[in-house]
Amino acid sequence: MDIARMMSEFNVSFDMALNRLEALGLIDGSQKLCLDSEKVQRRVGKLLQCVGGNAKLNVPSEEIRIPYEYIDYVIYNYNHNAIPKETLEKALKAAQEAGIPLRGHTLVWYSQTPKWFFSKKYDPSKGYVNKATMKKRMKSYIKQVLTYCKENYPGLIYAWDVVNEAVGDDGNYRTESMWYETYGDFSYIKDAFTFARKYAEKGTKLFLNDYNEYIAQKRDLFYAKVVELHDAGLLDGVGMQSHWDMDFPSVDLFETALEKYASIDGIEIQLTEIDMHNTDDSEEGLKKQAERYKEFFDVITKMKREGKANITSVTFWGLKDGESWLSGFKGETSYPLLFTDDMEKKPCYDSILEAGKTAQK
Repeated sequence: MDIARMMSEFNVSFDMALNRLEALGLIDGSQKLCLDSEKVQRRVGKLLQCVGGNAKLNVPSEEIRIPYEYIDYVIYNYNHNAIPKETLEKALKAAQEAGIPLRGHTLVWYSQTPKWFFSKKYDPSKGYVNKATMKKRMKSYIKQVLTYCKENYPGLIYAWDVVNEAVGDDGNYRTESMWYETYGDFSYIKDAFTFARKYAEKGTKLFLNDYNEYIAQKRDLFYAKVVELHDAGLLDGVGMQSHWDMDFPSVDLFETALEKYASIDGIEIQLTEIDMHNTDDSEEGLKKQAERYKEFFDVITKMKREGKANITSVTFWGLKDGESWLSGFKGETSYPLLFTDDMEKKPCYDSILEAGKTAQK
């Protein structure tokens, strides 16, 4: 191991590296190198004298337990923002000032996580890191995000979607994911929940979130993973995204899925991304949308009222139609939400309220 060349290449001193590792919680502060013997300490003392010079010192890897990946972490944290604090700050501060509890979405997702995060030396041209390295990166990332939130905005975030969209519509775990490609298996799901449970503020609820969670083969695998994580004490609830359209799913299919998840003792269910794709903004088209929304909410409120499902939250995926993701995603103008672009309520607003009033009778 050519430590001198390595540290020179990264342009960071060994002492800085150790201090940064300790700050990140990646090594024990009382024994920064986690050494096994005085012999190794003496060797490391000689090694430190060589750092920055031209000397090359080969130290047996079993005697110095500070893997290359840890130094890799340090370089990343010096050259990049380890977590997007400005973005976090903007969202958290706005929610706090408005008195609105916040749902964290999402910690681990196959989409929109940059390739460099999975790459050697954070360089996409160098290929993926191995499973052990990726696990350490995941731990550091989740720890930093959750610690920042609970230390700076305690009590504001009531829930986290820890892992999002890990199951494919075909009833298999998603393989077109860099989490899977670096891990080589699906244990990243449990790791994410393990780290989230460890570092989240006490009382924060942790969810596995997915879409099309009512398709039979997908529903069954999703259910099995929820049971596994819940039994391990790592998961509190199911996140049903609930991206509906005017024809799919059927209300019966939705109700069957809701009943299945509700059968897990102690589980919470939250509908996390509700919208309904609809390209018809005519009076008749909006009336049909309102009726369909009410059918779904009749099921939701009935199961809640009768104690058949512990539904603790419903979240709409936006306020007004013009800001919905669906028009861009579908390639056609969509009118999926409760308000027009002028923030005028649509018929579905009243129909959903009607479902709630009916449930209270």
